[in-house]
Amino acid sequence: MPFYLNVALSFLVALLWVERLRDRGYLFQHFLSWPLVILVAFQCIVLTPLQTFHFRFHHDWALAYLVDPDLHPSVDSLLTLWTLLAAILPFGAALAAYAIARIPFDKPKSRAPRFTLVGACVVVVLTIAFLWRELLYLGEYNEFFLGEARFLLITPTGVGGVVQFLACCALLYYGPRLMERIPRESSNLG
Repeated sequence: MPFYLNVALSFLVALLWVERLRDRGYLFQHFLSWPLVILVAFQCIVLTPLQTFHFRFHHDWALAYLVDPDLHPSVDSLLTLWTLLAAILPFGAALAAYAIARIPFDKPKSRAPRFTLVGACVVVVLTIAFLWRELLYLGEYNEFFLGEARFLLITPTGVGGVVQFLACCALLYYGPRLMERIPRESSNLG
């Protein structure tokens, strides 16, 4: 997925992950808990490698064709730094969303996670609505603006994005079932 959507996806997955586990409050007695470990592991095993691959090999697409490499040649020379940022920012978004989603466990009347979830969904929908062409067509900067970019879903990168999305759905669907196997006495790591 492009960089902007991967940051939003990391944020949304973390919010939805805690929301799916909301009825198991004993898991969230401490910040460092099994849901956080699983979220970080998922981020490191699934989302970060795919995002760094997309950014490293299709950086024009990952940046939504917003940076013209002819006008800004330093973008290509700083590709390693950009790739590092592409790995760190989604991870930071996931941690921030996890921290926001934990607020009701400390302050039960807080509606911050719900407002954040609605806001994040609105941002994702608006981003997809305005940048749908940049999302669906893969190529170099010049190919995109000349109309020669390939349709995303028929490329290996598009298949990787579909796998990434399906992995997020699988975590949110099957993850809570796996959390039931953790005994209550070992539910927190802190």
